[in-house]
Amino acid sequence: MEPKVVALAAVALRAAGALALAALLGLAADGPARADHGTPHTVDQLSIDLETTGNGVPATGDRDGDILADAEGALDGSGSAAGQGVCGNGIDDDPADTDFDGTPDTFDGVPDDGCVVPLSARETCANIVVNGILDADEDEVDRLLLDVTMGQQPGPGGGFPPEAHMVAFQVDLTWTPDVLDVVGSSSEIRFFIHAAGVRPPFSNIMDSSPATSPYLRAVADGGPAETGAGVLARLRVAGNQAGVADLGLGTVVLVDRTSLDATVATLNGAHLAVSKDGPDAGATIGDSPGERFTCGPSDMDGDGVADANEAACGSDADSSAKRPERLDGAFAGVSDDGDAVVDEPLPESASALDCDGDGFPGTREAAVFGSTAGDQDACGGNGWPADLDPNNILDIGDFNSFLFPLGIDDGHGTYALFGHTVPDAGRPGIERWNISNPPDGVIDIGDINPMNPGVMAGSARPPMLGGAPAFGQTCPWPP
Repeated sequence: MEPKVVALAAVALRAAGALALAALLGLAADGPARADHGTPHTVDQLSIDLETTGNGVPATGDRDGDILADAEGALDGSGSAAGQGVCGNGIDDDPADTDFDGTPDTFDGVPDDGCVVPLSARETCANIVVNGILDADEDEVDRLLLDVTMGQQPGPGGGFPPEAHMVAFQVDLTWTPDVLDVVGSSSEIRFFIHAAGVRPPFSNIMDSSPATSPYLRAVADGGPAETGAGVLARLRVAGNQAGVADLGLGTVVLVDRTSLDATVATLNGAHLAVSKDGPDAGATIGDSPGERFTCGPSDMDGDGVADANEAACGSDADSSAKRPERLDGAFAGVSDDGDAVVDEPLPESASALDCDGDGFPGTREAAVFGSTAGDQDACGGNGWPADLDPNNILDIGDFNSFLFPLGIDDGHGTYALFGHTVPDAGRPGIERWNISNPPDGVIDIGDINPMNPGVMAGSARPPMLGGAPAFGQTCPWPP
């Protein structure tokens, strides 16, 4: 076994709103630490992965009765190889000590538990629909599992350098806006830190206020030090209100066996979209604005309209030959939805949905264009609310239109659109720039964000463009 310094204790300190890990370090019994003090090592990346499948399973059985789960393939806490098992063979061959007499007696029932495996490809966005049903991207009803990983995705490769070895870590999960809760009592850390073996002293700290960002996990292990890539923590999150949250990693501390903090080159965040029924009279998610959010709408039939909206919009999500009725260009004069009627209005029940795929619901398009037909025309300045500088492309001209040209002098001076209240009798048509959902009576940042490629809003990443950022792209159809 390589010489190492082990963590004797870990303490979570809350100071000035931040959480920090303090590890007390001492020499292991099997030899002195290597003389590489003062040379911090670099970890390539820490990431949030919203698909845990393929990243391994936690250590399960305790083979020596020390109340610490022993990974298959690792020595137990006493350093014994009894019941060790073999990683990667798909067989449960590490019996647990179920009667705590120090002798393994019963298999733990989980093949390859606690074994390090090459990390899977990373999922950067996922959906939760709070409806009491297991659907969307959920692992449990209205809940999702996420991994905080270290190393390349997909693997193998990266992680903690082989010349360093990790003995303790702290990670803080952050999120904004507050659309989720971490179910802290069920968060899991028996992955990478257990892979080479664990033994006392072992400290495992979790945040006591998981409903508030940030959420802390901190662990220090007195067993053999780990190296390479793997899962640091697996967290269970539940949606609490509708919206799209930016998930990130705040305070990160990775301690090597010489008590140095490793630096992390890259921190990779993710997004979580939560849909939930609002306080309206209806009981259907999506029947009022601000209830349904997606990562990038599913469009299995490729017609540029989100599958979740097609049935309510009068179409069929399983047929590429059918789409919600359109009125523009080549769609005029034909039955787009496959029925016997041509150019009929959309169903009244679909007014809060995006039926033309431009990312804006019918209620907003009706307010912007003054007609319910706006949601039956996806492109151009008279159909795509984001095309404010009408050229059928979302570009810098659309953003600049909030500032230039200045308005006419209507008796109280000229002005830019940005920051102005609407409506304004002195400048007819100013409502065209009030595209936020819901509108707030002021042209402000809320009207720019629906076009901002840095946000996950459906208007900025519309179904007609496959959920990709609309900035710089031409509408798929003529204006």
